[in-house]
Amino acid sequence: MKGIIISSVCGTYTIDANGQKYEVKPRGKFRHNGVKPCVGDYCEFDENALIIEKILERKNKLIRPAISNIDKAYIVMSKSEPEFSPLLISKFLTYLSSLSIKGSLIITKMDKSEDDNEIIKWKSIYESQGIDVYLLSVHQDLDKEKLIQDLKGKTSVFIGQSGVGKSSLLNYIYPEWELKIGEYSYALGRGKHQTKEVILLPFMGGYIGDTPGFSSLDLNLTKDEIAEFFLGFNNFFGKCYFKDCTHTHEKNCLLKEALSLGNYPNELYEHYLLLLKEIEQNKRR
Repeated sequence: MKGIIISSVCGTYTIDANGQKYEVKPRGKFRHNGVKPCVGDYCEFDENALIIEKILERKNKLIRPAISNIDKAYIVMSKSEPEFSPLLISKFLTYLSSLSIKGSLIITKMDKSEDDNEIIKWKSIYESQGIDVYLLSVHQDLDKEKLIQDLKGKTSVFIGQSGVGKSSLLNYIYPEWELKIGEYSYALGRGKHQTKEVILLPFMGGYIGDTPGFSSLDLNLTKDEIAEFFLGFNNFFGKCYFKDCTHTHEKNCLLKEALSLGNYPNELYEHYLLLLKEIEQNKRR
C-alpha cells in the first residue's frame, strides 16, 4: 500500500493512506543504508505487518525543518513579539530558492500596534520581487481567505521563529485542529517551543506542515550560491560581464547598474552583502 508520512515520534511513523492512519516502523535496511524516513515522504508499506518497505523518490527535502516533497513554503513572521526581521526573511527565501521551493511570506499579529509603515514598506519590496505577502491577524480577517485559496490542493509548510504565531494561525484557518498555542516569553526574548515535531495536517485536498520554531538559520551556501539564489538575482546570474560576478566589486555588473537605476531594491542588496559577510565570518571560525 502507498501513503504519505504525516508525523514521526521516536522512530514510529504515522502514515496517511486514503484517509486511513497507520502507525508503522521502517525496515532495518533503511538504517543500514543511511536512509531515514522523513515527514512528507511518500512510501510503500505493508499494512498488515505495519512496516515501511520503500521510500519513493523525493522531489525536495528541507533539512531544517526536516520535511520533504513540499510544493510551497510560507515564512511566518510576526509584526512584533518577536521583532519583525526582514534580514531573516531574506535568508529564508535564499534557502528555499536553493532547494527550488517557492516561498511566500505571512506576517502575523497585525493588530499588535497601529504603526504599519515598516510592514507596508517591506510588503511592497518583497512583492516587487514576485513574493506573495499575506497580512494576518487572528482578530481581523485581512488576507485570510486569500491565503486559504492559495493553500488548496498543495503540500505546504509553515516555517519561522518561535512565538510568531504559527499554531495560532493554523487554528485560525481551521479551528478543528485545536493546536496548542505557545505564549511569547518576554524573559527569554523568544517564543516557547510548543510544536515539538514536524506534522502534516490534511487541508482542502492537500496538507499543511506545522513545524517547531527556531531563532536562527545557517544557510551553508557558498558565495557563488548566494549570488545565484538570492531573491531576484536569477535575472542577473551569469549575465554580467564576468560570468562569476559576485555583484560587489566587479566592473560592468548588471545588478549594480539596476541598483543605480532604481530597478532593484537597495534594502535587499544590503541583506545580500550581510549574508556574504556572514559566510566569510563562518569560514574563519
